[in-house]
Amino acid sequence: MSEDLDAYLPQAEDALEAAKELQNLQFARGAIHLCYYSFFWAIRGLLAAKGIFSKTHSGTHSLFGEH
Repeated sequence: MSEDLDAYLPQAEDALEAAKELQNLQFARGAIHLCYYSFFWAIRGLLAAKGIFSKTHSGTHSLFGEH
C-alpha cells in the first residue's frame, strides 16, 4: 500500500475543524462524533507510518492496542 501518515492527517484535521464548528453551533453530539473520527484518522496515520494497515474499523482499534 502507498498510504502513509500524510494521507491520513488531512482527514484527521478536517474532522477536528468540523468538530470545532459544530461545537460553536451548540451541536455537542456531532462535535464528539467528529472528534472521535479525528483521533481515528490520526491513529490510522500513525499505524501507516509504521507500515501497518487495516481494512476494517475494528482492525484499526486492535492494531493500535497491539502496537
